[in-house]
Amino acid sequence: MPKNIGSHLVATIASGVIALTVIFPAFAEDSNSNEAHSPEPSVSASSMPEIISGVLSEAGSPSETARPSETPSASDTPVATEPPVLFSSTDTVDARELDSSQVTLLTADQLAALTPADLAAMPASAFEGFTATQAAALTAEQLAALSPEAIGNIPLASISAIDPALFASIPAASLAALDSAALQALTPDQLATLSPDQLVALTTAAVAELSPQQVGALSTDALAALTPEQAAALAVDQVAVLDDQDIAALTPEALTALSKDALAAIDPAAVAGITPEQLHALASDVQAFTTDQIGALTSDALSGLTTAQVKSFDLAQVRAIDPAAITGLGANVVAAIPAKELKKLTSAQLDALTKEQVRALSKTQLAGLSKSQKKLLNN
Repeated sequence: MPKNIGSHLVATIASGVIALTVIFPAFAEDSNSNEAHSPEPSVSASSMPEIISGVLSEAGSPSETARPSETPSASDTPVATEPPVLFSSTDTVDARELDSSQVTLLTADQLAALTPADLAAMPASAFEGFTATQAAALTAEQLAALSPEAIGNIPLASISAIDPALFASIPAASLAALDSAALQALTPDQLATLSPDQLVALTTAAVAELSPQQVGALSTDALAALTPEQAAALAVDQVAVLDDQDIAALTPEALTALSKDALAAIDPAAVAGITPEQLHALASDVQAFTTDQIGALTSDALSGLTTAQVKSFDLAQVRAIDPAAITGLGANVVAAIPAKELKKLTSAQLDALTKEQVRALSKTQLAGLSKSQKKLLNN
C-alpha cells in the first residue's frame, strides 16, 4: 500500500499566463505487498478549486498512519514536505480565469509577475480577493491598469492600503467609480496626492461625502481644479478646514459657488488668502462675510472691492476693515461709502486714508465729518 502520499505545489507566472504544476511523489511500494502502483491522477484546470481546497488542508500529511498493533519502521516514518505554494494543475490557466479565492492566495512574487495586461484581463469579481498586503504592493503601472469595475470591487481595507505615493496612478474614471463607503475609506495621505484630473472626475455627491479631514488634505493643485458645481456641494464643516493657501487656490467661479453659509464659515485666517479677483467676483455675496472675516481681508484683496459692494456693507462691516488694509480700497470705492457710515469710521481708519482717497471724498461726505475727523484727514 502506498506510503506518505503528499502533494507539492509549484506555481509560476509568465507572460500573462499562470503555469500551475502539481507534483505527486512516487508511491513507496510496500515491501510486504505485490500490489502494483496506482497510476498518477490526471489534473485539469476545471478541477483546480477542489484541488486547491484539498491540498491546502491535507498537503504534507501522511495518507495512512501506522496501525496501533504495528511499530512503524524508519521507512514507514512520514517524510516532511514543503508547504504548498498555490495552485495544482499540469495545465496552464489564463489570468482571465482567476477567481477571488485564488487571487487571495497569490504570493508577493506571483503578484509582482502580473503585468498590467494581466490585471486588465482579470475578471472584475476576482479583485474582491485582494488583500491589504497585496494592494499595498501594487506598482504604479499595475494601478494604472485597474478598470472602474476592478477597483470598485477591491475591499475597503485594501483600498486604504494602496501606497499614497502611487495613488495618482489610478485612472480618474476608475477612482470616480468608488462608492461612498470606499471614498470615505481613503486616507488623508492618499487624498493629498489626488491629481486635478482625479478630483474633477468625482461627482458632486462624492465631494459632498468627503470628510472635513479629507478635504483639508487636498493639495492646492487639486483644489484649483475644483468645479463650481463641486464647490457648491461643499458643506460648512468642509469649507471651515481650508487654509489661506487653499482659499487662494480656488478659482473665482468656485469661490462664488460656495453657499453663503459656507462663505461665512471660512476661517478668518484663511480669508487672508482671498485675491482681488475672488473678492470682486463675490459681488453681493460679500455681505455674507462676518466682521472678523472682513477684518482679515488684506490691502491687496480690498483693491478688488467694488463701489456696489462697499455700499452693501453695514456699519459694523465698514468699521471692521483693517486700518492697515484700508489703503487698498480704490479712491472711487472710498467715495462710495455712504456719508452716514464714513463719519463713523474709526480714527485709525480715517488717519490711514491716503491723499488720493481723501481727495476723492465728496462734499456731502466731508460735511458729515467732525472737526477732529477732518483734522485726521489732513495729517
